[in-house]
Amino acid sequence: MQSVLDSLRVELAEELRRSFAFYRTLGQLPDPMRIWISGGTARLPGLAARIGELIGTPTLLFDPLEKARPVPGGGNGAPGPQYAQAFGLALRTA
Repeated sequence: MQSVLDSLRVELAEELRRSFAFYRTLGQLPDPMRIWISGGTARLPGLAARIGELIGTPTLLFDPLEKARPVPGGGNGAPGPQYAQAFGLALRTA
């Protein structure tokens, strides 16, 4: 099982590096660059830190509801990163 996880980790890091290289051919990427991850998987403990470690780029958790909650960690307790797509779509209609 460990070899499967190692393989997936290497594949993910290489895919990210290839994507960044491609986008650098299209235009200027910010320097220093940061990665924001979202979705249900983004809430896996240590995922952001591990991705940042693998590719050498700060990786942050995107939570579109962070500023909408009335108190830190409060609100309705909904996991914000899961709602990134719905939040973006709602902004389009506003």
